[in-house]
Amino acid sequence: HAPLNILGEHMKALAPHREKTVVVYCRTQQRSGFAAGQLAQSGFTDVKVINGGILQWAQNGYPLEK
Repeated sequence: HAPLNILGEHMKALAPHREKTVVVYCRTQQRSGFAAGQLAQSGFTDVKVINGGILQWAQNGYPLEK
């Protein structure tokens, strides 16, 4: 878990996972789109964004943990 404002600081630690699927999300999909771009520019090859963010996820009735 890495908030967008410090994602860049975590790129070195995340580097071994560049070939794995990475799912990014935020409340509304605004910040997660930027995060996906940063990850792609850093060599991540399979980045997924939850469309509509967590709000849409919850509205679709998908499970959430608190």
